Amino acid sequence: MALPAMKPHCLAVLTKMSFTSNGRDALYETGTDLVFCHQLLSSNVQLLADAAMGVANMTKLLPAAVRMSDTNIIEALCAIIADDVTVWFYIRMNSLRALAELCRIIPKAAYSAIEPKTFSSLRNINKKYNPIEAQRLAVQCYLNLQNYHVSTQAMLNAEFMQELLNILQHGAEQTGPLRGERLGTGTGSHLQATSIGETRVHWATGYK
Repeated sequence: MALPAMKPHCLAVLTKMSFTSNGRDALYETGTDLVFCHQLLSSNVQLLADAAMGVANMTKLLPAAVRMSDTNIIEALCAIIADDVTVWFYIRMNSLRALAELCRIIPKAAYSAIEPKTFSSLRNINKKYNPIEAQRLAVQCYLNLQNYHVSTQAMLNAEFMQELLNILQHGAEQTGPLRGERLGTGTGSHLQATSIGETRVHWATGYK
């Protein structure tokens, strides 16, 4: 019988499968994609980073994204992101990545993201000295939230727009121009380049 210590490594194998189209198809067809949801809802912190990455990758397959959203993972992702005690690398980072991708295609995720506590947590990411990747993913969430009327309305106010202006001003002072990189919604945009499946993503288990 396999030892409990093997659990993170086994999940890492499944997560790595989710990076490819064939792997996602196989995970979905066998119902194995729901393993990511189950582990995300567990109390085993060793499995959270890979579980969140698996969810993020499986959103590339719409039927899988819909099936996963019928579980409680959206609420779980929001809770992880809002928990300042949880480490960014890579539990909160991958959870934020998963939420951003779910918001892009699942209205339920977008509506959950604009709940006061979660939306406040998203906005706070760019108010504090958090990792730059987390800040980019938070802004990616804003872009994806504009796919829906209700979540767009949550951003159409002076306070939120001022926060965006503060980000622009801070970015100009601290880093200057982005050397030709563009913040946008096109396939070649800077934010999309930092999205799901990027090879720079590191897993808590050490697998790459």
